[in-house]
Amino acid sequence: MAKMAKNLKTLTKVGIIVGMLLAVASAQAQVTKTGTGTGTIPGGGSLTVSFDFTGTPGTLGASGTGVSLHTLLQSGGGSGSTTSATLTSPGNVTLNIWGSGNSVGSSGPIDITFNSTGGATWGAQSSGTYQPVDAFSGFNGQTISGVWTLTVSSVLGNRTIDSGTQLSLTAVPEPSAFAAVFGVMAMGMGAYRRYKKA
Repeated sequence: MAKMAKNLKTLTKVGIIVGMLLAVASAQAQVTKTGTGTGTIPGGGSLTVSFDFTGTPGTLGASGTGVSLHTLLQSGGGSGSTTSATLTSPGNVTLNIWGSGNSVGSSGPIDITFNSTGGATWGAQSSGTYQPVDAFSGFNGQTISGVWTLTVSSVLGNRTIDSGTQLSLTAVPEPSAFAAVFGVMAMGMGAYRRYKKA
């Protein structure tokens, strides 16, 4: 009986460990960074907003669901100004977020989020959640660690990128995480066999 109790205790411990490892492997933590360098976009020029993910482990997956960009475009008054934006990874992959046909009118502000589950691409002067012009799946395999840059251009200027602009990135599970799960599961099977023989 003492041996059986010991084996049951071992199985319980193994089950707990396997559950914890499965949770880690299947649900990686989302990391959000607030951009620096926000402010007024110069007329006929561009503004670069940086997101420092240095030291954040992992890579992005093929689905593009691991990327979400949120920004608030403020109007400085006057007529509408056509804007466009790109997002560049530390590995120098650049995707178009919204195109030059989008206008930030004098009514502002415009609160917009870009991710792979949004509706259509962004339309002029409309707040909401949209898909980027270039799918975020284009960042497949890109390392998260490093500085990501959002570059926003404006024809007339007098438009502002809000200081609350944020980029959220979620890594795909590392193969090593699954290897650890299977390793512990193998240990559990061994403990179960010993229990059956007892």
